[in-house]
Amino acid sequence: MIGAFSVEKDGYLFCELIKNIRFVDTGESYIINEEGTDIAVSDPEHISWVNDGYNAQQLLLEKEDPSVRSVMELEQKGLNGESGVGTYYWEGGLCYVVYIPIPSVHWVLLAGLREEELAAMLKSTLLSSIVKGPALSISVAVFLVLSMLILFWIISSTKKSAEINQKLNFIANYDSLTNCNNRNCYLSVLNSFSNNDYDSLACIYIDANGLHEINNLLGHQAGDAMLKAVADELFHVFPQNEVYRIGGDEFIVFCMDQNKQEILNKMKIVKKNLKDQGYEISVGIEWQDEGIDIKTIVGTAEKNMQSEKQRYYKENGKERQMRTLNQEVEQMVLEKQDADTFLSVLAPDFKGVYFVNLDNDTIRHLFIPSYFEEMLKETNDQFSKALFLYANRIVMPEYRNQFINFCRYENLKIQLNRNTTPEFIYQKIDGTYITLRILKFKTYTEQNRETLWIFGVNDNL
Repeated sequence: MIGAFSVEKDGYLFCELIKNIRFVDTGESYIINEEGTDIAVSDPEHISWVNDGYNAQQLLLEKEDPSVRSVMELEQKGLNGESGVGTYYWEGGLCYVVYIPIPSVHWVLLAGLREEELAAMLKSTLLSSIVKGPALSISVAVFLVLSMLILFWIISSTKKSAEINQKLNFIANYDSLTNCNNRNCYLSVLNSFSNNDYDSLACIYIDANGLHEINNLLGHQAGDAMLKAVADELFHVFPQNEVYRIGGDEFIVFCMDQNKQEILNKMKIVKKNLKDQGYEISVGIEWQDEGIDIKTIVGTAEKNMQSEKQRYYKENGKERQMRTLNQEVEQMVLEKQDADTFLSVLAPDFKGVYFVNLDNDTIRHLFIPSYFEEMLKETNDQFSKALFLYANRIVMPEYRNQFINFCRYENLKIQLNRNTTPEFIYQKIDGTYITLRILKFKTYTEQNRETLWIFGVNDNL
């Protein structure tokens, strides 16, 4: 759980990407962002550079240092879009370094090798060759082999940079849930679009009606399913590279040089197919073939969408959707009579009751205190990360590590597979003792590890 929490907070994800960019077991690689701050290192022992936000430029503002300046000058070349091989001095020694820009996010990858490390490899190999055989020919041969290895290392670093660039480009420009272009990509298009390149331009502005209510009543997994359905239906009638998810429940499609009526017909198909699945969307469309201005078109399309959304709710769309959602909730409660029985008997004594899927870290709650709801918001509804915040803010320090270890999903899966009921008693900072019990839900299988987490007050301590 700690590792999962660190992936997004401390840059371990990018460290994982570059961990293999090293020559044998020596050398060092790292990534800096456009501000010149270290955001990833290949050597786990240097992760403090990332956590402390090491920045050569900032250090030079505080104090001039020749070693730091030699590093910063190479980093700056990479930030300016240059790639190449250079040298810098560090801790009294010369280092050889390859620097390669990652243009999609304006970062730089640097891979270096200390001179003494290179010399030690060459020296030990050459000396052993001289002692054991025909000195000159073997020494030359070994030197050439080592030179080829170093050249291969540099080429491998370049290739690995291309792989990282591809992965970072996806992270920077695509929405992982829906596979749409994301808001960052949308803003880039908005700012770089040439209004004179097309004979006509249309913007379709889409809002997924009732996403908030679906999330609250049926859980975020159901809300995610709605967003995926909207994206999939748009992909059926529009090229995927023209579809953008720009907010939690908002999508945009740009249509260049397309007939207006054709666009309207396509959106009728999208709306009908979504309605057949139980989803509703509000749509605003603006089409222009004269005086094209993309920002004006987007603004008008958004206003049109808002007008349709108001009509939808005014015509009892909200009530219709709530009735449908309530029917689904009623069915869900009927399917979960075990939990309902628990609530009716022990309602006064529990502090939280959650359905948690151990495979995808999703949560639906029957009872949730406000402070834990805030923690879920902070962690984008990832239950394991919210538990980590809970441990550090609510659990007494002497119980904290045990609580974190108890809640690790892999440990829980092992215990549940043995048909045992994991249980842990701990104390909160307000002095209350809590018993946490984790039960297999009746739908628990290897393919769907849904569990019931019960946080109950323990009055016996």
